[in-house]
Amino acid sequence: MIGRLVAKMSFGNDDPSQPRAGDSNGAGASLEALVRNAPLAVLSLDREGRVLSWNPAAERMFGWRAEEVMGRPLPIVPSGKEAEFRGIVDTVLGGESLTAVEVSRHRKDGSRVEISVSTAPLRDDQGDIYGVIAVTQDITDRKHAQAAAKLGEARLAALFELSQKSAATEDELVEYALEEAVRLTGSEFGYFHFVADDPSGQLLCRWSSAVKKARSANREPPPPSSKVGVWADCARLQRPVVHNEYKDLPDREGLPPGHPPILRHMSAPVLVDDQVVAIAGVANKMSDYDESDVRQLQLFLDGLWKLLQQKRAIAEQQRLEEQLRVSQRMDAIGRLAAGIAHDFNNLLAVIVGFAELLHRDMRAEDPLHEYVKEIGDAGERAARLTRQLLAFSRKQVLNPEVLSLNHIVMDLERMLRRTLGEHIELVTDLEQRLGASLLDRGQVEQVVLNLVVNARDAMPQGGTITIATANERLDAAACAALGEIEPGRYVSLTVRDTGHGIDAATRERVFEPFFTTKAPGEGSGLGLSTVYGIVSQSGGVIRLDSEKGAGATFTIYFPRVEAEASPSQPPPPVGPDPRGTETILVAEDESSVRRLVQKILADAGYRVLVAANAGEALLQCEQWEGPVDLLLTDVVMPHMSGKALADRLASLRPGMKILYMSGFESSVVACHGVQGQRTNLLTKPFSAAELTRRVRATLDAPPEP
Repeated sequence: MIGRLVAKMSFGNDDPSQPRAGDSNGAGASLEALVRNAPLAVLSLDREGRVLSWNPAAERMFGWRAEEVMGRPLPIVPSGKEAEFRGIVDTVLGGESLTAVEVSRHRKDGSRVEISVSTAPLRDDQGDIYGVIAVTQDITDRKHAQAAAKLGEARLAALFELSQKSAATEDELVEYALEEAVRLTGSEFGYFHFVADDPSGQLLCRWSSAVKKARSANREPPPPSSKVGVWADCARLQRPVVHNEYKDLPDREGLPPGHPPILRHMSAPVLVDDQVVAIAGVANKMSDYDESDVRQLQLFLDGLWKLLQQKRAIAEQQRLEEQLRVSQRMDAIGRLAAGIAHDFNNLLAVIVGFAELLHRDMRAEDPLHEYVKEIGDAGERAARLTRQLLAFSRKQVLNPEVLSLNHIVMDLERMLRRTLGEHIELVTDLEQRLGASLLDRGQVEQVVLNLVVNARDAMPQGGTITIATANERLDAAACAALGEIEPGRYVSLTVRDTGHGIDAATRERVFEPFFTTKAPGEGSGLGLSTVYGIVSQSGGVIRLDSEKGAGATFTIYFPRVEAEASPSQPPPPVGPDPRGTETILVAEDESSVRRLVQKILADAGYRVLVAANAGEALLQCEQWEGPVDLLLTDVVMPHMSGKALADRLASLRPGMKILYMSGFESSVVACHGVQGQRTNLLTKPFSAAELTRRVRATLDAPPEP
C-alpha cells in the first residue's frame, strides 16, 4: 500500500522516465507533505540503487543533503555491507515488503548509525515495480542500551561464576575474595599478601580497590614483614590480631606512601604446617571489629587458600600436560620436517641451481637480471628454512670433527663485531687451556651467530655482549638440573647480554619453533629452536638464565673429548669455480636434478655420463671404454642405494672416487650406509659453485688406503 501511495508523489525526482503525480492530486500532495515533515527518515531508490527521494529527516539522520545524493548511489552503505544491501533491494524489487530489519549504516562524518528499516516496492500506475521506498528509524541509542544491559548481565554472570570459584585466575580469585572480605566486614579497604619463601620475608601485595586508587601514583614494593608495623602482627604472632584504636599504637610504620589513614584494623594469617604463607587484613569499619568479624575473615581466608591450592595443583598439572604437548608438537614438527626434506630439497636444488646458471649467463643490463636474482635469493631463503627445521628436529647431516670452541669464537669475532654495530660492545672471555669437543664447525658457528644476534636484538639502545668459554665438571646434581646429560667433563660456551631480559612465560616457550616476541616480519621464530636442535644433536644441553629487565645468559655444555683440537683453517680464497676434464658418472633418479648436475659439470669442462638409477649406472660403467674418475650418486634411489652401487662398482672401477649427494635427513642417510663425512657427502640443495668445488676436491684427494 505504501508503495502505491508513494508512486503518486514526487520527491524532487526530475527523471522523466519515472512516473510523477499530477499537482492536482490533493491526496498525493498531503502525503508528500507528511513524508517531508515526518520524524523518520524516508528515502526511495530506483532499481539500480540510485536515490530518488531523500526527506529532511534523512538529511538529519545521515548528514547528506538531498542535493548531494539525488540521482546517485545510496551513500550510507558501509564497505563490506554491499551484498547485504543488494539482497534487501532485490528482495523488495521482487515484490516483497520487509519490516523492522535492523542494519548498520554510516553517516557522512563516518560515524556508525544503527537503523531499523521497513521497505516496500514502488509501483507505477500499471503496477510495475520501478524502485524501493524505505522508512528508517535511528535505533543507535536503543542498541547501545541493549549492549550496555548485556554487558551488565555478563558482568553479573562473571561475578557469579567467580563466586562459584570456577575458571577464575588466581589474581581474580584473590581480588574477588578481598573485595568480598571488605564488604562482608563493613570495612573501607583491605589487603592480601603472600609471604614469600625467601629469608627476607618479602610480602607480595594485593591491595583492595580503595587502596589502589588512593596510592595509584606509588608503585614501591612493600617492605619485609620484619620491618613493617602492626598491620603484620598476625604474621609475627601467627594468629588473628584486632586493633580498634589504631591511632594510639606506638608501632605504626610500614604503610606504603599514599595509603589512606587507618582508624581500626584487623588481620589474620594463613598457616600451613605452622608456617605463615599468607595474611589478609581489613580496616576502617565504622564500629569496632569483634569476634564475628574475625571468624568471618578467618573462614573466608581459609576457604580462599584451599581453593588457591587446588587451582595451583591444577595449574601445575596443566603445565606438565602442556609441557608434554609442546614436546610432542616439537617432535611432530621435527618428523614432518624430516619427512618433506628430501622432496623439498630436490625441488630447491633445481630452483636454486638453474636460477644460478641463468643469472650467470645473463648480461648485467638485461632487464630480467634482477628477477632471476630474486628467484635465486628466494630459493636460498627456503633452503635455509629447511636447514633450520632439520636442525631443530636434530636430523641434520652433521660432519663432526675435534674442535676448540675458542677457535670458533676467534674466527667469528671480526664478523660478529661488524654485525653488532658500534652501539654494542663485544667482550670475549676465553679459557686459555680449553678442552676440545666433537662438533660440526658450521653448525656451532650457526649457534654462536644466532645467540649473538638474539642478544643484539634485545638491546636496541646498546649494551654489552660477553662470549665466554670454560672447562666444566658436572656432578649428578648439576646434570639432573640440566637434564639429558651424564656426569663428567664438559666445555661450556656462554653468551650473556645486558638487554631487557626474558620473563618466565617467555622462558618456557623460547626454544619452541616459530615462537617469537618480535613484531611480524622481524623474526621467523626459528633462531633459538635451531640452536636447541643443533646443541641437542651434538650431545650437548643448553640452559637459559634470565629475569625481566636483567639481561639473559645462555650457557651451552658440550661433552669434552680427550684429543687435540683441529687447527683453525682460514677460509679458502674466493676465485673462479674449479674446472676439469675428467669423466664423471652421475646417478640420480630425480630427472630435473640430474639435468641440473649434468649441465653444471659439463659447463665446467667435465665429461658427464648420466644414469637414472643404479642399473643404468652399472650398464654405463660396463659399456664405457674410457676411465670413470668419479661416481656422483644420490644416496637413496629405487632398487639399489648409492652406497650399494658404489660397492658394486668398486671391482669394475677400482680407482674411481665417490661423492654422495642427498636431500634426506641424517638418519635416512645413515641407514643407507653413508655416515656423512665432510669429504664424501654433498647435501641438497647446493649451488653450482659448491658442486664444482666439492667435485674438484674429491678428485684431487689422495686415494683412500
